[in-house]
Amino acid sequence: LITTNKTNNKKITTNNKKINGWKWKKEDNIRALLSTLENVLWREIEWKPVQLKDLVSTSQVKSTYIKAINKIHPDKFLLLLII
Repeated sequence: LITTNKTNNKKITTNNKKINGWKWKKEDNIRALLSTLENVLWREIEWKPVQLKDLVSTSQVKSTYIKAINKIHPDKFLLLLII
């Protein structure tokens, strides 16, 4: 049990570092965050990378943002784990 907790803590720390590196200097730039989202998502999500050129208009950003939320929402992801 202690080994499992240490392993989980190490994974969480690694993931936090990865996420912090991904968002560094981009926190106020939703386009930059969305265009690099594949760098922090797990494979099972099957996120299709988006290029900055596809995020020019507000409607493109909104559409991509909604797709991202739908992919990573806990209820959606738990279904992937169950199946």
